[in-house]
Amino acid sequence: MSFPTTLKSPFWGPYAEIAERAARDLNIHLKISASTGNNRSDFMARLRDDLTGKTLPGNEPPDYLLVFPYFGVVPEVMELSERLGVRVVTLNSAVGSHDRETVGQPRGRYKNWILQSFADDEQAGYELAAALERAARQRFGLGDSGVVKMNAVGGNHVAGSSLLRRDGLERFILSTGDHVALNQFVFTDWTYKRGREVNKGMLRRYARTHAIWTVSPNLGRAAADEIDASARTGPRPVVGLFDGAFSKSALEGLENGRYSAVAGGHFIEGGILLTLVLDHFNGFDFADDIGTELKTPFLVAGPENREEIQKFMNRWVGDGNKYRRFSKCFNRDLKKYHFDRRMMLDQ
Repeated sequence: MSFPTTLKSPFWGPYAEIAERAARDLNIHLKISASTGNNRSDFMARLRDDLTGKTLPGNEPPDYLLVFPYFGVVPEVMELSERLGVRVVTLNSAVGSHDRETVGQPRGRYKNWILQSFADDEQAGYELAAALERAARQRFGLGDSGVVKMNAVGGNHVAGSSLLRRDGLERFILSTGDHVALNQFVFTDWTYKRGREVNKGMLRRYARTHAIWTVSPNLGRAAADEIDASARTGPRPVVGLFDGAFSKSALEGLENGRYSAVAGGHFIEGGILLTLVLDHFNGFDFADDIGTELKTPFLVAGPENREEIQKFMNRWVGDGNKYRRFSKCFNRDLKKYHFDRRMMLDQ
């Protein structure tokens, strides 16, 4: 399983922990390879070593490669994997449009590419904005007809998650007619420092700001800190952010009013994918059920459902046989996979 950055990441660290727990539960030998800080060359060098077996027992290629589809390297990954007979699952993000022109769709040009899995970022962008509208109406007493003025702080122009989350935000704004107005959307480099600069400028520029939609933990924290520093009078603008692993600081922020909505939970994807890989290895082809694309849903946490989200975290972060129940190998009576929000909350 190959990640685009280090396991110190607030998202990829918990993602790896979930995958490792699932691997133990499913009796899968899992090796996790993490790149150094979004370095494409390092990412590909590590991937070549993994694919050729240099880093594995017996120096043999793995049966499966679960890999983040880093922009610009996907064609080489597919070519090398096919030559070595390694089956590929791309994870967390959809293959970018440029690479997709070359590699096509799973089980098309590259038969060994068996599944494309990605977080449902567009829908999550929509739902986070909807949650912020509700929170802003309540905090500012706008009723049903008042116009909610919203600022938005995005990631960069390249990452699929950044662009899809923005698309979801824009779809929500359009769906409200004139009831929500976007003051401005600004791309950033994802950093806290740039987030402070952007939020400072927008809060000065738009005195009537009811809500701030942000695309990551760093940018959400920057928005909240800049509100504190601005010494604004009147109600505090509501802040929403993406925090895939529902970090302690995010949940505490919901409790104390610093944040009003947090989108996350999709970090359990790695465990789900290992379940599908195990079934595929044993002759249960998931494509007969779910096809060759899988979208992992987000959960949106707010003050009203914070306890439910905490229960979700307690279920999935602790040890225990959670993933076997989703496998057709372990449950021969299981007719259909159910990887949806109900599954995330009920198991």
